[in-house]
Amino acid sequence: IYMNILVWPQYSMRSYITNLWLLEKDANFKLMKYFTKIVKAAIPNANIYLVIPHRKTINYIPDFGLDSCTGSQRYPYHIAVKHAYNAGSQRYNFDYDEMATIVNKRKIDTILCPIEKASYFRQISDDIRIVSFIHYLDIYTNKCSSIFLRDLDGANKSDLVYFNTEKNRESFSNYLGLNNCEHHKVLDVFYSEAELSKYKTNNKFPRQTILYLTRLSDLARTKSDSFLRIADKLIQAYKDKYSIIVTDPNYSSTIKINSQITKIDLCGGPMYKFMAQSHIIPVMYDLRKWASVGIIEAAYLGAKPIFYNGFSEFYSDLLTGKANVELNVEKKSLEYNKERIIKELKEVKIC
Repeated sequence: IYMNILVWPQYSMRSYITNLWLLEKDANFKLMKYFTKIVKAAIPNANIYLVIPHRKTINYIPDFGLDSCTGSQRYPYHIAVKHAYNAGSQRYNFDYDEMATIVNKRKIDTILCPIEKASYFRQISDDIRIVSFIHYLDIYTNKCSSIFLRDLDGANKSDLVYFNTEKNRESFSNYLGLNNCEHHKVLDVFYSEAELSKYKTNNKFPRQTILYLTRLSDLARTKSDSFLRIADKLIQAYKDKYSIIVTDPNYSSTIKINSQITKIDLCGGPMYKFMAQSHIIPVMYDLRKWASVGIIEAAYLGAKPIFYNGFSEFYSDLLTGKANVELNVEKKSLEYNKERIIKELKEVKIC
């Protein structure tokens, strides 16, 4: 008996210049890739169908990492669908008829999808097993928004719900007045030790290197403008001591940066090598509410995460180069979480 599994990631990385989806730089795509590898290992004979944007709207399709799984031949099968013009509208703007056609044509048994799509898939069939993921909790911005109401309904219609942080799971449950929802879990799969271990090194860059991994856009969340003001102060006071590097993964170029700051455009292996040789990873937002694959990867590779805790304190911490938060990185790998997740999937009869 073959199980047919539909994987529908929440795509969020799109180029400001070409308007193409950048799957190779998308943390949600990577997280779903790791989760699917666990599912495939638990169900070797499963057929995996990966939903992607239409090929003319994507840069290229990265390897989904399933080739080495037992029983794999040419997985995953790709299903191209029309995606909305940006990550925000994509959360609520999708074609229900197209979803139903995919599920019925492929005889889908299990669906891995963002929470906003779960209730729509449940309308198609009561027999489908639905595992949904919450990447962003809307109650932090607008408790009455239509998207949050869709989150609530999606959680109710899912067999299993994964929150990206414990804080978000607690906030969601507290808002609903619930003490304990057995099917609400926390997903701590952020990196693959098997993939990253080969990039670990003690050979750091000669100059103290501060690598800012967050987008330069989406300032309400990333606070990139605040970091760049701090970087300007560092450059002015210690021009020859620090190398400050920023990434602009979606090519937003929305902020003017100091000419002494270097912008890099790397992904995959070259990016991991750069992370491993860097010293400091500044983090401007609350990781209790926002999960970051890149920051966890960099911490595993030996860069020290320093979290914003006020302008003066943050500036001082950057100067000392001492990590000010313990991330428990060893507990956030695919390998560490594999058995737990398989157990949770078995509890809702997915494998």
